[in-house]
Amino acid sequence: MGLCRSFLLQCGLVFDQQPRTYPTEKSRIAFVIGLLRGDALKWASAIWERQSPYTQTYSDFTSEMRKVFDHPVRGRDASKRLYSLHQGVRSVAEYAVEFRTLAEESGWNGEALQAGFYNGLSEQLKDELLSYPETMGLDDTISLAMRVDNRIRERRRERKRGGRPLQPLSRHPEEERRNGPPAVPGMEREATPAEPEPMQLGRYHIDKEEQQRRRDSNSCLYCGRSGHYLASCPQRPSNRRAR
Repeated sequence: MGLCRSFLLQCGLVFDQQPRTYPTEKSRIAFVIGLLRGDALKWASAIWERQSPYTQTYSDFTSEMRKVFDHPVRGRDASKRLYSLHQGVRSVAEYAVEFRTLAEESGWNGEALQAGFYNGLSEQLKDELLSYPETMGLDDTISLAMRVDNRIRERRRERKRGGRPLQPLSRHPEEERRNGPPAVPGMEREATPAEPEPMQLGRYHIDKEEQQRRRDSNSCLYCGRSGHYLASCPQRPSNRRAR
């Protein structure tokens, strides 16, 4: 719908609701002229000042105004624009408003309109609608597409609000000295290897047979050598620190 048609429609609604306020032809024309701006006001001023025949009745005035300023897209032109119309980065709600406006002037039947609306949707929306029946009418298709589009946009906002995880609060210096700096999420500190236990050679535990062999041969249960026992084993870390 052209801007001129929309404007005159709004004026007509005012007159319908307030007939006593604007009872005469002149009062209605004056009301319309009072709302005009730019080129439209220049045109109206010119015909009003010379008392053109178009200023005698409201119907004649608006008819002439439509001839000058109302250039709606109709028929074949509306069909061409409707065929090339696409959602782009707009929401489905915004796309649907323009589509319905052109649809009123296109003369297309319901099936063609439904197919045209679907064709103009974004590729993501088309993928989301694959699981739904193709037999839906235009109104149902628009309603469904709007709901899906709203969910997608809300999910995007949720991901943006998610952000990065919060860093842990700093600990007291004394606590940090004892326990080390706080761990960063996703980068946990490796635990300090515990001191090898008795009867453990390097990082490998000895089996029961080896334990028994060392006992029978009076060998050290820690390193397996003779000449000393576990308590005085020079290879045992705790014994080395004691020295």
